[in-house]
Formats: sequence, C-alpha cells, structure tokens
Amino acid sequence: MTAPGVTAELEPTRNDLVEIGALQYGDQEYRLTVGRDPELVEQIVAGAREEFMQRMVPKDERQRFRDAESFEEWYAKGRFLVALRDSENNLAGIVWFGPSSLDKEIDSLQEKSTKTGIGLNLTFYTIDGGRPEGCEDTFAIRIYEKHRDQQRPASEEMSFARRFMQKGQFLYENSRAGAGSPVDRIWLETNLYEYDSTGRPSPNGAVYLYEKAGFNYVGTYTNPDLDNPEERVIMATDPYAERSIGEVVLAGTRTAA
Repeated sequence: MTAPGVTAELEPTRNDLVEIGALQYGDQEYRLTVGRDPELVEQIVAGAREEFMQRMVPKDERQRFRDAESFEEWYAKGRFLVALRDSENNLAGIVWFGPSSLDKEIDSLQEKSTKTGIGLNLTFYTIDGGRPEGCEDTFAIRIYEKHRDQQRPASEEMSFARRFMQKGQFLYENSRAGAGSPVDRIWLETNLYEYDSTGRPSPNGAVYLYEKAGFNYVGTYTNPDLDNPEERVIMATDPYAERSIGEVVLAGTRTAA
C-alpha cells in the first residue's frame, strides 16, 4: 500500500537509487534521489572527511560513513536517504530519516556518562520535566562543501536547506503512512555551537534552520563522549501542530483531547 502522492517507484530499495525530481536554486537545478548507488556511497564517505564535517559531526567519519561497509550497516537500519546533486553530479547534500527511539538514545547517553565520568547535565523542556513522548523517528541533514563554497547569502542558503529538508520529510512521512506505520514525532540532536578552523565558537546556525522547519527544543545535555564533549540540544516536531512542507500543509499527527 502506498500513501497518496507517493507512487510505488518512490519506495527506496536496498539496491536501487530512484530519481524523484529536482529543486531549483537560483539558476541551478539540483537532482533529488531516494536510495543509494555505489557512486553516492563513495561521495558520502568522502564528504564525511571534509574538515567542517570532522569538526561538527565526527561520528560520520568515525562510524556511520567510515567506509562503504560502515555505510551499508547504517543504511540497513531502515534509513530513508534523500540526496541532492548538482548538474555535474557533485553531491550537494543529504537528508535522512528513520526509526530511532529517543528513549533508548537517552538511556545510552546515561550509560556512557557513567563510564566516562562526564556529567550529562540532562534537562528536558516538557510540562512535567520528564522525557518527551512519541519520539520514535530521527532525522539529520548534511550540506557538503561543493555547495557551501558557492558563497551565497546565508538567508538563501537557509531557505534552500529548509526546502530540501521539507521535501525529504514529506516523502518519508508519506512512505511510512503508506506502509501502515505513520510517524508521530521526529527528533534530532545537534551541537549548540559550531567552531571555525581556529576553534572559535559561534551559535550553530543549524538550530535556527530546524526551528524554521518546525522543530522545538525538548532538551539539552553535555555530550559524554571524551572525544567530543560538546553542549548538545535535542529538538522534536510538535505532534499537534500543522506543518507546512513546501506547498503542502499537513495536519498534526495527534488530535488534542
């Protein structure tokens, strides 16, 4: 069964990459694909080694995308991967979604904090101060240097990244609905600060991007990883709010009592 607006051809398989359309940005057109092929995997592995990615998401190079085999292990966890390539087939960015329990992630962080001795300082921004409910799907975005190097205004970059995110979210939510397991809330985590090549911190611009895309603060903590003890923020979608995804407005995933 396939959700309205998503044809069977859009369902990603483990071996096939499917082209699903394009995003226009200025005078450039970027191809959108779902799934993966060997060339895309090679590009993602190379992107994980970029200096910016090593600073901001070191887990990409160390674990997720260390090599093709690591990528396949990650992808096999039910990842819904959407890629963006320019007219010369350079990889501009990826977004991915997939099943992942925030509850289990928090349990894992608490265990790691005990082992490393780094205080978690975990705070939740919920009415009762407890863990947010319904966060069983996760999301992440990467924009690579071939696109970042074009020196466009920050506001235009933010708008383009948001459109890319929203397109991926629309495809993922429709795919899940068609499979009979609709999404409740999507969550993410990211650094509160980003650092330039000299180590100077500044507010992480991605946080503003996520807020504009409908994600809200639900918690903060200190990363208990000895290699990357950063201040982190947890964000999640509001299950009661309408969401504008491109020109489509989706109802909340829950109805208020």
